Amino acid sequence: GPGFAQSGCDAQERVPDRALEGGSLRISEGPAARNSPSAPSRDPIVGSYENQLYDDDGKNCYHYVTISRVDASTLLWENSCPYSWTLTATDDPSVYAIGPDSPYYDSPSNEDMMVLFAADGSVLFITGPGLEPYDRVDDDYAPSTSRYIASGGGTVDVTAGRSTYAFHANVDASGVATGQFEIHFSSVPWTIHGEVTCLVVEGNEARFGGVVTRSNASGPAYQPGQEIIWFAADGGEGPDASPDQVSSFFNHPAADCTAPTWNVKDWTNGNVQIQALPG
Repeated sequence: GPGFAQSGCDAQERVPDRALEGGSLRISEGPAARNSPSAPSRDPIVGSYENQLYDDDGKNCYHYVTISRVDASTLLWENSCPYSWTLTATDDPSVYAIGPDSPYYDSPSNEDMMVLFAADGSVLFITGPGLEPYDRVDDDYAPSTSRYIASGGGTVDVTAGRSTYAFHANVDASGVATGQFEIHFSSVPWTIHGEVTCLVVEGNEARFGGVVTRSNASGPAYQPGQEIIWFAADGGEGPDASPDQVSSFFNHPAADCTAPTWNVKDWTNGNVQIQALPG
């Protein structure tokens, strides 16, 4: 969280540098999401999503979701059970609030839900109830050449309060790392968004580097153009799994994403997934 911007263990495989509290859906605007001829012509949020945390056991109708648009200010979340609820635009154009028609309205799982955009404005994944990630599964959005995928979304308790992290990165067959990240520091409040430019995966651990592209942070830390690194670990799924972990985000050259990080903490709520894909 604020105060953790510091200069920053080693991993065996390196990928080159080229290569939110209470009842709302936070949509993080991608770099090409508005007023760009390269942005998708269709509504970037509307589509199909799947919670893949339970692929090995316990998957049910709650884990298959369609987001549709009711009108200019309203979205509809519908799972395949089917249960559905509306998400209504607020004064912040990037926030859609969950109303009393949601079964999670009075639930501890009624946390901020975020949408993480790729560089072209398309959606990589959303975080749903309990801040569990729902991956975009439309055929024309699905990555086809990834060698590794590392993603996470959830909350972490830090010294200054509770922070919300979301990130998604992948490495394609040619070794190029791409992705997006977003951080919300609720105690300030600051929101920082950026692009992933470095990813190193070793077993169940991933090390990331990226560049801040948007920020409302005050002071020298987390400003646009600054490079940062962080660490995440996938503890597995199920009742006997170890806790997923994430470090603070440190100011450090992104290309050197295997540099040491510290202040590693268990997720308060949420999930990390690190996958090696065939090919």
